[in-house]
Amino acid sequence: MSPLSLVGFRQDGAAALGVSLALMVVSAIIAVGAGLVAAQEQRSVGNEVRALEARSLAEAGLNRAMIYVRQNFQNVRATATGGWMDPTARRWTNCGTSVTPPCGDGTVNVFNNRWTAYSSVPNLGVSGETLQGSYTGHLVARASAAGAHDPGQGLIQVVGQGVSADGQGRALVRQGVVFQPFLASRPDAPLIAAGTIGLSGTISVVANPNGGGSGVPLSA
Repeated sequence: MSPLSLVGFRQDGAAALGVSLALMVVSAIIAVGAGLVAAQEQRSVGNEVRALEARSLAEAGLNRAMIYVRQNFQNVRATATGGWMDPTARRWTNCGTSVTPPCGDGTVNVFNNRWTAYSSVPNLGVSGETLQGSYTGHLVARASAAGAHDPGQGLIQVVGQGVSADGQGRALVRQGVVFQPFLASRPDAPLIAAGTIGLSGTISVVANPNGGGSGVPLSA
């Protein structure tokens, strides 16, 4: 074989090696790109699953809080022991500038000092239920006046808060309910008798001091 042909052979091998290296680099770039796309899709799917999970839990919290309101609607404005306006055990706190749920969404104050929040909605979970994540129910009512703790008559916002199992997904949902009873609050101890009763001494008959709303007397 002549020296010229050996030189040509070595040049052909160098070109093939260069092409092979280029193909390997391109293949590596494609593989890395495909991996990044797959990882991004996986993150997107995970975020969607967490969002749906938190939303479902928030709905559960709202539904349980709604049941609690329906079971206790007569206590909303009651001032007797156990009533939600019992002066010795106040259950409403003015929202003010709080950003903590239910007064806010964790960042922004949604309900200002014209609203008051119920402080102790119980966990009404079903016995034996197993949850992946957690939920909480809240109640927010229009305050009787700006800065007041006691709620006025009318609208109550029921708020459900849900947190996914890993704590990364969070959701808040709310729904308004309105109560329009004949009396805004019932008498704490109404007098009921069958037939006639004998009375001695003196007796005073007065109107229900909050029958028509906070500070508005009314009797029937």
